[in-house]
Amino acid sequence: MKYFQGHNLENSVTTIDSHIRANGRLELGLPNGEVKGVDIDGFTAARDMVDYANSRGMRAGMKNNSSTSEIKDMLNRGVPCLCLTDWNFETSWPDPKGAKPDGKSLHWVNVIGYEYAENPTTKAQELHFLVANPHGAVQRISEKDFDTVWRGGNDGLQLEIPKTGVVNTGMKRLFVAMVPKDDEARIVAPDGSARPARDIPIPTGNDGFRGKLAQMGSDLIQKAANFQDDMGKKGGQLIIEAQNGYSQDGIRGLIRNVLSGDASQINELRQQAKGASIERRAEIINGLLEQGVNREAAQNLTFEILRDASWSEFPTLLDKIDAKKLSARLSNDSQAGQVMAWIARSEIERTGTTGNKFEIFAQHLSQAHRSDAINTFLNDKHMTEGGRFAKVSTGMLRDMIVKLMSGNTGSGEEKAIYNLLKATTPAQFDQVTSRLNMAQLAAELEDVNRLADITVRAIDLSSKNGRWGNVSEILTNLERIAEYTRADDVLGVALTQSQAKNQLGKIPAELRHRMVNLLDDVTRWRSDKAIAALNALKKL
Repeated sequence: MKYFQGHNLENSVTTIDSHIRANGRLELGLPNGEVKGVDIDGFTAARDMVDYANSRGMRAGMKNNSSTSEIKDMLNRGVPCLCLTDWNFETSWPDPKGAKPDGKSLHWVNVIGYEYAENPTTKAQELHFLVANPHGAVQRISEKDFDTVWRGGNDGLQLEIPKTGVVNTGMKRLFVAMVPKDDEARIVAPDGSARPARDIPIPTGNDGFRGKLAQMGSDLIQKAANFQDDMGKKGGQLIIEAQNGYSQDGIRGLIRNVLSGDASQINELRQQAKGASIERRAEIINGLLEQGVNREAAQNLTFEILRDASWSEFPTLLDKIDAKKLSARLSNDSQAGQVMAWIARSEIERTGTTGNKFEIFAQHLSQAHRSDAINTFLNDKHMTEGGRFAKVSTGMLRDMIVKLMSGNTGSGEEKAIYNLLKATTPAQFDQVTSRLNMAQLAAELEDVNRLADITVRAIDLSSKNGRWGNVSEILTNLERIAEYTRADDVLGVALTQSQAKNQLGKIPAELRHRMVNLLDDVTRWRSDKAIAALNALKKL
């Protein structure tokens, strides 16, 4: 939805989760009449996804018992596909290999493209899918491995239920696809062709569930969304279990109360944390993180406990917390950005630079393209005061930019990439850009003034160190047919700024010649700045 509609409140992670992702306990009636209690953690029904999309400006549908060929057909039309998988592998990072469905790893992924690559052993061309994983990465997976986790077992995707056993969900090679409901919306295919949304067929069939066990598995996932409301309304069974849990489990019971919708326990947990040892506060936070949910109450409580810690306590508390889980659970970008700044300050004050916890936290946010969180971090007073940003690891800054540039990027990522570079000192800028693909960076910075600003910094730096590779790579991007016409604006703005204007004579002749070629085209309209830059270059 974000891909087709741009970011808005209706397609934010928090909003969608609150409508279709559920956590809680289901009383499941088995075919033999026995009733089993099943803990549900985050299951999302395919039909609920389709219903939500259809109610929010999309035309959505699903297909069960599909094939990889049908996925390719959708991708060829410019439509990504949400696929339900049993996402378990022998090696899962960075690219999954050795598919091993285990009935414990049901997971939605978004297939966004495909490509062919030569098998180094057989030399045959093999199909690979590009998968945007909600865990925060775009991954490459062979058709064989993808089909294995998409298919599940011989009878389809299975789900292992504690104390009940394995049930067949009735889903096998199921995908969900959608396009804007606006018939005139133009959908752009990978080959550059565009067609109206009305001309793109979206599957409308049902899930194809068969048999009692399959229907039971279907109902298990379909009904899970109802828990969100049950928990919000303090459903009796859930609250009783939470209260029983507290009487037996102390802190963990209180946490269960919070997650079951009992807001009265939030203040009690926070007050307990304020007067507790660092170890007990870490226990509370880790207990909240272990739940695997992004419920707002749990996020806010985690954030408040961290904020209540003094600066002398924060480093020790941080050492006892899983930074990766912390970054994943804090889905509120404002909170995540502030915590990122606290971590940076804590490590800088201890060692003079950022360390392991910051690296883990920052990597996860960047992989997930959490650009708003990163911008919040950059603007936080703990980074803007005292020159602390100058002590952030340049290797980590470069890694953040690379991750933000990977996969699909938009205006939010562009702003974050630019702001990261803008905040650097000259020394940081040199180290960060020395190992960046500056042609790719230029392509990401679609805003003329942003790219012009980075070009000025690159020229100024190169005039001092004599290394002109960065400037050359920026020109390489501008020389592409698709970018050629904006070279006038970028170079016009950049070369007429005093910082670059005073360095024109130091630019190597070969690079000046390329700049002249980009600017000297009377068939195009050119701004006054572009003409001024061209005349200045020709005088040299």
